[in-house]
Amino acid sequence: MRSIDVHAHFWTDAYLDKVTALGHSDTGAQRGRGAGDGAELDARLALMDRAGVDTQVLSASPQLPHGPDEAMAVDAARYVNGQTLLVDGGLDASYAMMMGGLVSEPPAR
Repeated sequence: MRSIDVHAHFWTDAYLDKVTALGHSDTGAQRGRGAGDGAELDARLALMDRAGVDTQVLSASPQLPHGPDEAMAVDAARYVNGQTLLVDGGLDASYAMMMGGLVSEPPAR
């Protein structure tokens, strides 16, 4: 039986910069928390292996791409979706069997 973690986050500092530009002032707590790429992702995959988790379903940080500037919000949503859904220069495709993604959307106007 496969083990799936359906509550996992992935973000990069570049995404946090985008939501900060949208007016979020609370992104400091998410920086350096082990939810990014590179060495943080390698550590996450090792932890998944030790815990027996086969797949993680990723979503953005608690700071979603919402803000007063619709174009900036759409840009931030597309950026983070590209990262969590393994497209547009996001996570390496070799992680596709271990990671899935939930879409983030800016609020409808």
